[in-house]
Amino acid sequence: MISGFNLFRFVRSGALCVSLLLFVSGCGKTDFDEAIHQATPAGDEIFSGITDTTSAEDLFSNAPDHFIDSLLSSMSLEDKVGQMLFPAVQPGRQTKDEMESKHYKNYKPGGFVLFGSSITKTAKMIRELQDESEIPLLISEDFERGLAMRIPGSKSYPFNMALGAADAPLLVYEMGKRIATDSKIIGVHWNLAPVLDINNNSENPIINVRSFGEDPEQVANLGIMMMKGLQAGGILSSLKHFPGHGNSSVDSHSDLAVIKGSKEEFERNELYPFKKNIDKGAFSVMVGHLGIEAYNLQDTPATLSYRIVTELLRKELKFKGIINTDAMSMKAISKYHSPGEAAVLAVNAGVDVIMASLSTIESFNAILNEVRSGRMSEERINQSVRRIIQVKKWLGLFEKRYAPMSEVEKLMNEDQLDEIGKDLAIRSITLVKNDPKIFPLDKKTKYLHIVAKDGKDFPNEKIFIEEIEKRNKNIETWQLPQQPDATDLITFREKTEGYKTVIVSVYLQIRNSTGRINLDKNKVDLINSLVKKGKKVILLAHSHPYALKHFPEVDVFVTNYGAEYASEVALAASIFGEHNISGKLPVSVKGTIYKKGDGINLLKEKGKTSGNDKKFKIIDELVQKESAILCFRLPQLLLSKMEKSFMNRLMVDSLTTKILIR
Repeated sequence: MISGFNLFRFVRSGALCVSLLLFVSGCGKTDFDEAIHQATPAGDEIFSGITDTTSAEDLFSNAPDHFIDSLLSSMSLEDKVGQMLFPAVQPGRQTKDEMESKHYKNYKPGGFVLFGSSITKTAKMIRELQDESEIPLLISEDFERGLAMRIPGSKSYPFNMALGAADAPLLVYEMGKRIATDSKIIGVHWNLAPVLDINNNSENPIINVRSFGEDPEQVANLGIMMMKGLQAGGILSSLKHFPGHGNSSVDSHSDLAVIKGSKEEFERNELYPFKKNIDKGAFSVMVGHLGIEAYNLQDTPATLSYRIVTELLRKELKFKGIINTDAMSMKAISKYHSPGEAAVLAVNAGVDVIMASLSTIESFNAILNEVRSGRMSEERINQSVRRIIQVKKWLGLFEKRYAPMSEVEKLMNEDQLDEIGKDLAIRSITLVKNDPKIFPLDKKTKYLHIVAKDGKDFPNEKIFIEEIEKRNKNIETWQLPQQPDATDLITFREKTEGYKTVIVSVYLQIRNSTGRINLDKNKVDLINSLVKKGKKVILLAHSHPYALKHFPEVDVFVTNYGAEYASEVALAASIFGEHNISGKLPVSVKGTIYKKGDGINLLKEKGKTSGNDKKFKIIDELVQKESAILCFRLPQLLLSKMEKSFMNRLMVDSLTTKILIR
């Protein structure tokens, strides 16, 4: 009779041996594939073990609360209207006195929307603002991919589309928790994320790699993991841009973006991630400045629409939490409405928080006058303010508004890259097209590395160049000028003449109000001319994968989905074969044969490809750090004759999983 402990060791060892033998044998479609498939969490199983300390239903309950009721009854109408207003500020641009003069002498805002600066300036301004406010402020910022999105040099995580390529939900949950921790340290308690837009339009100039992908289910699930991670970390998330900004070729920073399609298509695609995230307990939703064809609202921004905000979001989707606007300064609103008019329309539509108005004082006076005139009830204002106070109480802001500056100093000294960001970035690298004769790169071969960009501001580009040149001293990097002239064309021909293989780095960045998502045609033509001359071309897209449609004849195409620090470091190592490459396209590339789910698995050992490394990647999705240990079902499926009651107790720790993967 084998003891329980020894039986555990025997089964675990046996499962590992069977797994590793199958791995090295390069087997095709077998029972092992089916076992792996069954062992992979499906549907809502991926949320197993992730629990909420507070449900949205409980948080936004109308049940009597002495503290909230007492505070609300003590506030004047002016105080309450102020709570609904969140002006935009950029730390370092205004002094403390200027801030007090502009805001506190005229009204008392409920919070602020912050934009880029340094960690120190951001933290100091938040503390100054909090100290001047009678009621704690709720400070918000766009930290979709961590603090680095708004604060250069901060901790870096990949773009959402890279997370879709990695498809590691539990790591996304952990990433959300890490972002929450860093946010709270500087004093930000409301992260305007996750982005739940489905990027089902490859020409979208503003969502693009900010989306998890084109599949509604994947977008919903990764969004839930990010939302849950942020809320588990003790800050507020905000689902955006409701009811979906993906299927548009217009940037709402520039004009009203109209989302086309029937109501059935809209509900099946755009609306689905929001519905599922709301059902899973989201506390906040940001409404976008979007015209919705499915509801015959092509000319009315969703932000200002009672049909969208109250009837659809509040009543049909049963959302109980805070509804906030996107920035009201965006042209989709400001081009057609004054700040005061827009604010009144938004509140009448059902919005709780007005963000980043062109004139917050004008918005304040307009709402105030609307109530005083009797056209808007004070009870309508009370509903919104009650939700805002409920959230501030849940966040603990009435007890502690911010962390000590000593914690901020510690945060400043932390590395830009933590293990979660590094792991996600590595997993996301996607090899779409390959010629094994030239890729992965050799560390001795001479290469010309051409850098082609759609703009100047790519601070992490230098990191990538340093990383590849330290691995291969024979790489020569040449920057293709922004507007190549005749002299540049001569230089281009001379530079490429002596090389058989050319590496081309294409940098594209999503920028507000530009409408650009591709390189200029002259740069595209220059790069394609290399193929016509018989050069071997390895194209690296430090951007969206849609770039491939402009370079159909290149020999190798790899993407990291954006030039974030973590992604640049991961790409540099991966192209030299230092990591397994296993990312899968989360979107289809229109105009090519490449579809969602495509991607070549490349093992780091001698660059051999295998269909099996994805199987082992799947296994460590079963391990959830810090939250729960999930049952390791693979041995149960592989060794079906074992006692199931015992196998259900079999667990695997993250170290065992790493043995399987790495």
